[in-house]
Amino acid sequence: MTQPLQQPARPPDPEFERDLHPQPGAGVHHGMDGSRPELGAPSAYDLKAVHRHLHQLADSDLKQLPILPPGSRLEQGAT
Repeated sequence: MTQPLQQPARPPDPEFERDLHPQPGAGVHHGMDGSRPELGAPSAYDLKAVHRHLHQLADSDLKQLPILPPGSRLEQGAT
């Protein structure tokens, strides 16, 4: 019985790796050590367009709603 020929090891192609893993840290839960975009985010009360859109909510409620920047990741289990 003959053994199959093995391909020589090649270094990984960076473009191929980027294609396989476009967001390498996606889904990793960092707990309280991770990025916290909500800490510096303006509230719905602070943004006039959002405030107008959610006019039925009380100002005290709007002040508790952080508006996260586009592309922010939500933490697993966060509310």
